[in-house]
Amino acid sequence: MKKTVFAPGKIIISGEHSVVHGYPALVTVLDKGVRVTVTDQLNQIKTKDQNHDLISDFLDTQARFFAQRQHLKLDGLKFYFERQIPIKAGLGSSTAFISALFKALSDWFELDFSQDQLFREVMAAEKQQYPTVSGVDQTAIVYKSSFIFQKSDQGYKLEALDEIPSKLKNFNILDSGQADETTAEMVALFKKNVIDVGRTEILEKMGQVTNQIIKNAQNDLFDKELISANHQLLVDAGMVGQKAQDMIKQIESKGGVAKISGAGGAKSGSGTIIAWTA
Repeated sequence: MKKTVFAPGKIIISGEHSVVHGYPALVTVLDKGVRVTVTDQLNQIKTKDQNHDLISDFLDTQARFFAQRQHLKLDGLKFYFERQIPIKAGLGSSTAFISALFKALSDWFELDFSQDQLFREVMAAEKQQYPTVSGVDQTAIVYKSSFIFQKSDQGYKLEALDEIPSKLKNFNILDSGQADETTAEMVALFKKNVIDVGRTEILEKMGQVTNQIIKNAQNDLFDKELISANHQLLVDAGMVGQKAQDMIKQIESKGGVAKISGAGGAKSGSGTIIAWTA
């Protein structure tokens, strides 16, 4: 017997980093993602993935966490995966793996988890790694939808979007290379570069830009200058490495606009770039 579950990757169109500090974010999901299989049978074909051992260890760790919380025994169970999205690229791969794994385990043990229950379990797992996790990735991936997301002391403010306007959704996904830093390290770097030194105007401007992008999206409008402004604010905050900056400059030289999506990276690669061509 086996249970296989798919979970999508995500794209933050606007609001990465500022969402951690209470500002809104606009997030959508991809048609590509990851699949996790829970089975008691031995897979004769090893997954052909250069990060196989890393991801397998991650799944084993998360499975033990889930089993402990749900008082389950994993004796004899094995976990296999397939992925269509890169890791450490700002596409929510770790959250997708956790979500797919937990849903597959809940199906295997017939726990009849609701999406709300799954969300709570995924958030609990994420907080073990990133105590300041905003919840934006987890919301989009677990509920498999586009959202305007904002967190507060009272919880989460969510507005589901049935459809992202075509002009805004018509972006290309580029890879600037894996970041050397983890998401947690980039969140800490943002705090160091912006919050701790009193550069709160960057944070406020990020919120303003995101709010305007959201307002435009709700009226089926697209202003590429807002994407450029978003990119420059992320550069000013030190979230965009030189390689990604050079790639975006080349896109801009041809009349397009682009920005990173996700935590970014400062030392080398910055993960995913989303680009709108002229």
